[in-house]
Amino acid sequence: MSDQELVERHVAGDADAFEAIVRKYWSEVVSLAARWLGPEGAEGAEDIATDVFVVLHRELPQWRGQASLRTWLYRATLNKCGNRLQEMRRKRHLSERLARQSPPPGEPPPEAAIQHREQSRRLQRALESLPEQNRTVIVLFHYQNLPFKQIAELLGTSVSTVKRTLLKSFEILKRNLI
Repeated sequence: MSDQELVERHVAGDADAFEAIVRKYWSEVVSLAARWLGPEGAEGAEDIATDVFVVLHRELPQWRGQASLRTWLYRATLNKCGNRLQEMRRKRHLSERLARQSPPPGEPPPEAAIQHREQSRRLQRALESLPEQNRTVIVLFHYQNLPFKQIAELLGTSVSTVKRTLLKSFEILKRNLI
């Protein structure tokens, strides 16, 4: 059944139609949120997905179908992720200040684990340092495996702009990681 048919059935009062929409898109929304937030925020991906579907349920009767339902869900997810990322940064800043004031608990983990964790943190910090548009393009392309055309549609821009943004993003990441 098409998204349009599911929306029409939901608006007509068919609760199963909304459940079908959630089943169809749940894993995509969770995956997008987890990839966009990175390892430190991935545990909140399902919370974000829940929030996105709550908003969708409330707003679906007014949905005009100008963009695909997937596009609407991805935009809503990215907006929620942006809000969550700001919240995470505030919390991290506070915890870093507290960590500087107290000694680290326990013994240090093995060397390999320390290196891997440090590399992951460096990559995550480098991704977070990118402008939101650049970060979004990398996540959609590299982690969500979306084609350029779909990314352009999601972001309301051209395919060539998406390609330029991706190239520029990788150059910035390379510079920040070397």
